[in-house]
Amino acid sequence: MGRWGIGQQVQAHRTRAQLEVVLVDRDDRRDGCGGLGGRDGRRRYFVRNADGSITGPVDNVRGFGNSGTLVIYDLPDRIEHITAILKDLERATTAGVGQEEVLEVAEYTPRSISVNSLYGSLQPFLREIAVPGSHSVANITLIQEPARLVLRDTPENLRQMLACLERVDVAAPQFVVKCWLLGGSEQDTPGDLPPELVDNLRRLVPFGRFEPVSMALLRASLGAGQKQQLRGEFQRGGEKQRFELELIPGGFDSRTQSLSFERCAFEATTGQQFATAAVVGLGEYVVLGAAGSDPLFVVLRVMPAQD
Repeated sequence: MGRWGIGQQVQAHRTRAQLEVVLVDRDDRRDGCGGLGGRDGRRRYFVRNADGSITGPVDNVRGFGNSGTLVIYDLPDRIEHITAILKDLERATTAGVGQEEVLEVAEYTPRSISVNSLYGSLQPFLREIAVPGSHSVANITLIQEPARLVLRDTPENLRQMLACLERVDVAAPQFVVKCWLLGGSEQDTPGDLPPELVDNLRRLVPFGRFEPVSMALLRASLGAGQKQQLRGEFQRGGEKQRFELELIPGGFDSRTQSLSFERCAFEATTGQQFATAAVVGLGEYVVLGAAGSDPLFVVLRVMPAQD
């Protein structure tokens, strides 16, 4: 707050009560008496000077030139009340002033997830911070080569950001995805087709026998939103044809051991195509769909990858 000085007593012209004069140092950057309005502090008095002259009316709280000092004329109990208000104002106006954040720096190198994806996961923490001797800068800096994140923030914020990165930077589980193309047949079904698959097809379509047309296999980390594609060839009408199955995973539920696909899109050079969404239990044979007058049945099976 500053120094408090008690000046000489003077006579009040109207009340004849004894007034005290107090000099209060104040910070020039703030209006030291601006919060003393109304009934809480500021009043006016006529003051009898030492030579007998009367000055007034004068404010009981006045600035003393350019010295950064307040002059307070008032009764002792009122001075105590006013100085208490000034102390409260001083605490309120100086709260946080001059208090610089203690900043620390940490680096994080990606293990399983791309640095751009990790940077995106930290967006809720992104803010501008003041660096001494410089302008404000972002608290998170992305460096492409070598891939890493530079974090500059308070110790608590750093702890939260690093904890977030540890949760996010985890490799997606790997799976083996197998796709069969099957056609209806009047001949006996080959014995190399799994009986469970054949039974499922017989319950779905009016064919009693099936023959393999083509097959494709893929091992991949099926992270949510990461598009995967399986491609293969097959013969139809004596001509070589091609097919493509596009898969976009939605997520893996470890509790039910099932993998959801937001999109399963099949397309062949024969003109057959369809798109759907599906939930595939691990180890199950799932018929995604079929298309065309001479239909191709697209069957999918997903298994955990074995190291």
